[in-house]
Amino acid sequence: MKSINLIIILLSIALLFSCTSKQVTSPGARHKDDPGYDIFQKAEKQFNSQSYEKALKIYQTYLENYPEGQMAPACILKIGSILSHEGNYKEARRQFDTLIKKYPANFFIPDARVEYLFTYYKEGSYQDVVDGADKMMEGLPASYQLRMNMLKGDAYMAMNLPVEALFSYIKTEIDLKSPEGKNATSRIKGAIALLDASDIISILHRVEDNRTLGFLMFQLGRNYADEGNAEDALKILSGFIAGFPNHENVPEAQQIIEEMNTRSRSANFIVGCLLPLSGPYKTFGEKALKGIEIALSNLEDLRVRSKIKLIIKDTGSDPELTVKAVRELNEENAVAIIGPITTPQAGAEEAQALKIPIIVLSQKSDLVDIGDYVFRNFITPEMQVKALAEYIFNELDLNRFAILYPDEKYGETFMNLFWDEVIQYGGKVVGVEPYNISHTDFSGPIKKLIGLYYPMSEDFMKTKGIARMKAGEEPEAIVDFDAIFIPEASAKAGLIVPQLSYNDITNVHLLGTNLWHSDVIIKMAKKEAQGAIIPEGFFQNSTLPHVRFFVDRFEETYGETPGFIEAISYDTASILFEIANYAYANAKEGVRKELLKVNHFKGITGDTSFKKNGDAEKELYILKIKGEQFVELEKHYKKFGLHP
Repeated sequence: MKSINLIIILLSIALLFSCTSKQVTSPGARHKDDPGYDIFQKAEKQFNSQSYEKALKIYQTYLENYPEGQMAPACILKIGSILSHEGNYKEARRQFDTLIKKYPANFFIPDARVEYLFTYYKEGSYQDVVDGADKMMEGLPASYQLRMNMLKGDAYMAMNLPVEALFSYIKTEIDLKSPEGKNATSRIKGAIALLDASDIISILHRVEDNRTLGFLMFQLGRNYADEGNAEDALKILSGFIAGFPNHENVPEAQQIIEEMNTRSRSANFIVGCLLPLSGPYKTFGEKALKGIEIALSNLEDLRVRSKIKLIIKDTGSDPELTVKAVRELNEENAVAIIGPITTPQAGAEEAQALKIPIIVLSQKSDLVDIGDYVFRNFITPEMQVKALAEYIFNELDLNRFAILYPDEKYGETFMNLFWDEVIQYGGKVVGVEPYNISHTDFSGPIKKLIGLYYPMSEDFMKTKGIARMKAGEEPEAIVDFDAIFIPEASAKAGLIVPQLSYNDITNVHLLGTNLWHSDVIIKMAKKEAQGAIIPEGFFQNSTLPHVRFFVDRFEETYGETPGFIEAISYDTASILFEIANYAYANAKEGVRKELLKVNHFKGITGDTSFKKNGDAEKELYILKIKGEQFVELEKHYKKFGLHP
């Protein structure tokens, strides 16, 4: 639409000033014999200085005093033009209509007809332009017929009817080297660029002008190339070059052919997508598909985009359907697979058996051990604790830690991983306590961490000087750690954090997992949650340029803010699309080798590389609760030479 709007603006300027600022002298007119000549000249002076309001009044004065004067037609034309310029289109048309009917043979009738029709265009009444153009241009000189046809074509373009617009643009013969000819050519190209292959095929027999026919043939070939239809693209473009050897688009056509000839024996780079588009996890599949679609639409290189073909398969979160889908993708010559999300084991095993590179979107462990064609790109517990440990040891210089974790698989996994990572950095875990996941009162395990849960022996109290406490006093908490790690969901963490301060655990760093990344904990824990630090796989509020580009494009396209699933799918697809031009000789094996070469891919889910075993290494975001929001810490900004 931007090109259409530009055409509208240019046409507005051209019609207003080329028509209304022209010399108003009709052949043989004797101005000085006109008693209103001086009045008219004053009006012209104001008009030429763009003082339209003053000019309007003087033109009207002339007509009031000399309604049959020599310059009356010119005054009416100028009054109509000024009214049109001011947006009073209805009154402007009344003036032009008066001129046309009262002075049918006047020198200014062609201008009046064009201006009359143009008022409909300016007010958006495009159908009125189309309906009135043919009648208005009857008997007009060729130059005015050209302007009428251009206006009619622009109206069709505004109505999103490029075929009709094209035939309006090519209706009048013109010197192609003239300014008008160049202008018409630009419009012709603009209309043709909007035609799809079926449109072009349907109108080729109606075009008699060889130059326009050449534009159409070239566009048809380019459309086929963009669609990945290499066979038809080569036929059409080769025929175009042979039939129109002197056409201006021949060099570009030759370039497209040369590029296609250097591609793989298979014209398409087929990527299968295994997503749960039905069933209980349908939402995740839809989110992933949106991310993949944005990745494809963001490709600036049309050659690459035309090569890539997506084949979407619904797994329904069913292992059997997943295996069936992988087999179908193999039959359809897919060279890579994105997914599955919910049935990764079944999909990975079948893809490995068929030797199709597959990038699963799951944190399930040991998937890459299935074989050398299995890759994984997802945030994992290992990534989270590594990113968290790197930050707290290198940036905060912490050393002593406590772990409070839910007594279930998720909590145990993170507890063990975090503990191991602390040891790797030479730190100490001085307290570890589980809690029952069904409880809402966590005072028991919290007190165990600070030595207040079990009764103290008399001897212990004496050695610690506790016996000297006044009667009724509670012993003080022994907080001998710098930070406490709580691998829990946001809502449960929102219950736990306030109970820490209630039990005198203050002035320690709060550490969580990506599940804390929710407004819930901020609303529940309020000031007690301030300063909490977590790792995250995607931060939609990051100001990093490539993240902002993705988020803005996604919101513009879908009207919603993307989350991690959309982002990881976008990155995964982008990685494959980036290597699309490199895996030619043996497509599947070529893709596998290129994936292993991915090193520090600048993804929106973090800097990404694939290890030799196919698992992704990612540099995660580190977020901190500040006020009523999460903010990104300096780690990534330093990497890209930026500041938060």
